[in-house]
Amino acid sequence: MTAWPSGVQREKLQHIPANLIMGRSGAAKARLLAHWLSWKPPEERWACLITEADQSRLPRVDAAGDVDMASFSGGCICCSGSLELRTVLVQLLRRVRPHRVLIEAPAAARSAELLRVLQDRWLAPVLDLRAVSLLLDSDSAAKLLENPDADEAVSLQHVGVVILETNTGAPSLTDAAQLVRSAQASSHPSSAKWANGISQFEPGWLDLPGPELVPRFHRGEPPPH
Repeated sequence: MTAWPSGVQREKLQHIPANLIMGRSGAAKARLLAHWLSWKPPEERWACLITEADQSRLPRVDAAGDVDMASFSGGCICCSGSLELRTVLVQLLRRVRPHRVLIEAPAAARSAELLRVLQDRWLAPVLDLRAVSLLLDSDSAAKLLENPDADEAVSLQHVGVVILETNTGAPSLTDAAQLVRSAQASSHPSSAKWANGISQFEPGWLDLPGPELVPRFHRGEPPPH
């Protein structure tokens, strides 16, 4: 970890690219995080906020602090959980001062509430939220196809990348793509990307633009302390 000499002013935290993963499988989310971390440029520091991912599947934090991690207990973030999430995330950002932050959403989190936390007036000046990625396993995809009005379908309205984890008997990628198009018809400015498996996630997708559910922080206002 970098030691800052007394009296030296550190660079202001702002416009840090942030990537959010949603999905029900902690193991699958860990595999996607590890896939992303394999692309980290050697000169950059990245930070991970994890909730349910299997940490044994992720690269270890090295002595240089190029990858650092923090844990959040997960669960509902609608009420008191949003304060805990914000606190843990802010502490991670201040400690690591990363070039990019990867955030794993708990399975129980509703996408709209989580995105509002990440885009509130405290975090909007700091985070540049990129496209939300959703890992959709075969069971979840099948249930959504059977019931497009299910609670999980709401998450599709805010997703920019869908990764379908396929198994024998799983819905086809075409079916999943149609599901995404239907969910996003009235709420998403552009078509989502989708991949048949984690390995098909392309590096450039990390920087696809993310959704905005609340007005961005006005740059003319002083940020809250």
